[in-house]
Amino acid sequence: MFINDWKVVGPELFLGIAVQLLVVLGVWYGSRPPYSVLVRPIKALSILTTSLTLWLIARSDIYGSVWNESFSFNENSRAIHIWILIGCLVSLALANNKTVYENSLFMLFSALGMIGLAASQDFLAFYLTLELQSFCFYILAATRRTSQYSTESGLKYFILGAIASGFLLFGGSLLYGATGSLCFSDWMLLSQVDRSTFFILGMVFLFVGFLFKLSAFPFHVWTPDVYEGAPTFITAFFALVPKIAVLALFFKLLSTSFYTSIEQWQPLLVTAAIGSMLIGALRALGQQRLKRLFAYSTIAHVGFILLGLATCAWDSSFFLPCSLFHHDNCDILLFIKFWLS
Repeated sequence: MFINDWKVVGPELFLGIAVQLLVVLGVWYGSRPPYSVLVRPIKALSILTTSLTLWLIARSDIYGSVWNESFSFNENSRAIHIWILIGCLVSLALANNKTVYENSLFMLFSALGMIGLAASQDFLAFYLTLELQSFCFYILAATRRTSQYSTESGLKYFILGAIASGFLLFGGSLLYGATGSLCFSDWMLLSQVDRSTFFILGMVFLFVGFLFKLSAFPFHVWTPDVYEGAPTFITAFFALVPKIAVLALFFKLLSTSFYTSIEQWQPLLVTAAIGSMLIGALRALGQQRLKRLFAYSTIAHVGFILLGLATCAWDSSFFLPCSLFHHDNCDILLFIKFWLS
C-alpha cells in the first residue's frame, strides 16, 4: 500500500523535489555576486520543471486515494492539476528578467499547494495546502520591496487573508464538533442523518472563507488593490491560477458534503453571485488603470461561475471545466494583450 501511494503521487513528488533542489541552488549561489545572474537560469529551470510535471500528469494513469484517504487523485483532479500548471506556465512566461529569482520558486511552491488543494479529501489536508499557497501569495504580492503600492498590497492581502483563514478554521471546528470527523465524505453521510445548528453555522463560516479566496462579493474589496500593487506577471498569476483550485474544491463540497443543505446555502450563493456580477461590471466602467480593470473583470467572472453553481443543475463532468475554460481564456488574452503593449 505504501509503494502504491508513492506511485499515485509520482508527478507531485517530482514537483516537490525539483522545487527543493531549486531552493538549494538559489541558496548556494544567491549569496555570491553577481546576485542577479540567477534570475534567468532559475526562471528557465522553473519553466522546465512545470513542463515536465505537466507531461508526467498528462501521461499518468494511476489513480487512487493516498495517505489515509486525505488526498484523492482521479481523472477530474488530474484535469484540474493540468489547468493549474498551464496557468503557472503562462505566468512564468510573462515574467521579466529584472525580478528576483525567488518569485519563480514561490510560484512553484504555490502551484504544489494548489495541486494538493484540488485533490484534498479532508479538512486538515485542505487547510494545510491552502495555507501553503496563501503564504506564497502574500510574499509574491509584496515582491516589489521599493514600491509603496506593492508593500501595501502584500500587507493588506496578508491581514485579510489571515481573517479569512480564521473563518475557515472556525467553520471547520464547528463542522468537526457537529459530525466528529474531518473527512468530507463523512460530512456528506452525517448531514443526511442530522443537520444541527452547529453544522449549518460551520458551513456558513466555511462559505465566508471560500468567498474571500474567490474574490466574490462582499469579500472582494482586497482584490483591486492587490492586483494593482503586484507586478504584471504576478497579477496574471493571481487572476489565472488560484481560482481554479479553490473553485474545484468548492464545487466538490457543494456537490457532495453540503448537497443535502441546498436550502441553506443556495440563497447565500445567489446573493454573492449577483453582487459579484453587478460590482464587477459597474465598477469596471470607471477604471482608468488596467490592473484594477482586470481585478473587477475577475470578480464579475467569479459571479457568473457562482450563479451556475447556485442553480444546482450542473453536470459535474461538464460545468466546471467549461467555467474554468471561459474564465482563464478571457484572462490569458487580456494579459497577453497588456504584456505585448
